[in-house]
Amino acid sequence: MRRSADPSRIPLGQIVARAQAELADQSWKDEGVTVLGLGRLQGGSGPELAPASVQALENASALAQPAQRGRPPLEEELLHRVAHAYLREAINGPGLHRRLAHLFDRPEPTIKDWIKAARERGYLSPAVPGRRAAGPGPLLNHPEDGPGTSSP
Repeated sequence: MRRSADPSRIPLGQIVARAQAELADQSWKDEGVTVLGLGRLQGGSGPELAPASVQALENASALAQPAQRGRPPLEEELLHRVAHAYLREAINGPGLHRRLAHLFDRPEPTIKDWIKAARERGYLSPAVPGRRAAGPGPLLNHPEDGPGTSSP
């Protein structure tokens, strides 16, 4: 009795990776496209590709690009609002992260990440060992009324 091939031994990851690498290769834009029976097509040296064919090649190339990993970058406006709220709430003492989490309706670890990003990007002053609060950073110029409002 003959056994069938074990599907778990098929190197699907390698097959997909090679296919993506081939699709990501955009040399067809510079070198032309090989059409069976006609050789290479290049701008001006033969029939032009139909717009639909060019679009299909560009779409395949775009889809083959590796996906961006990780979190998307935080928007500058959000960091601006977080910094203003931080400065307003810091004067009320302990519980700052909890108050900001309630204000922005986000978990405290997220708020801590946002504050860190605001410090790194210049909306709040850098952390000083032994001090809790931060001052305004070089990108922060005037106070704001609330997390969703803008200054006049």
